[in-house]
Amino acid sequence: MILWLQPDHADQIVAQAYADFPRETCGLIGGLRQTSIDQAVEIIPIRNAAPAPEQAYHMDERALAAALTGLEKRGLTLIGIYHSHPNGEPTPSNQDIREAAYPDTAYLLIGMKGDAPRLGAWTINYGAVEHVELHISSAPPAQPASARAARAAVLIAGLIGFIFLIVVSLSLLPPAPEIPR
Repeated sequence: MILWLQPDHADQIVAQAYADFPRETCGLIGGLRQTSIDQAVEIIPIRNAAPAPEQAYHMDERALAAALTGLEKRGLTLIGIYHSHPNGEPTPSNQDIREAAYPDTAYLLIGMKGDAPRLGAWTINYGAVEHVELHISSAPPAQPASARAARAAVLIAGLIGFIFLIVVSLSLLPPAPEIPR
């Protein structure tokens, strides 16, 4: 999977992380889910309602429900959830892994430790954490080789099936009648 953000999306998320510092910031990424690329269309900041927002995030439940409903009404899908680690790295913490509730959705983390914020994306499926390629550009990412190979395999299989159908159809035709001379 590739998570594709426009540069202004990344800038918006980082600006929100700076504005909320030293509290963790959080929000949703709405977009379009394609075969292997999730394209961000909309960034939706959500208020962090955690009792200790400097150490954890908990999205305001009413705002979360309204945002998810709004995405659906606009024909978009939840493709990502983001939050910051004000004094940490852009990798999931043990708490992030335990509390992850959206399998197959990218978790975008903003690590604020150091001179400049860094972004990292992950899927967290029932405790299993996998890195997600993050593409920040106005230009679309290249299709992964696996997607191109799968597309080629489908086309070749379709062509072979079509040829087989023609051969079988021709073999089932009755012989042509003789033409009188």
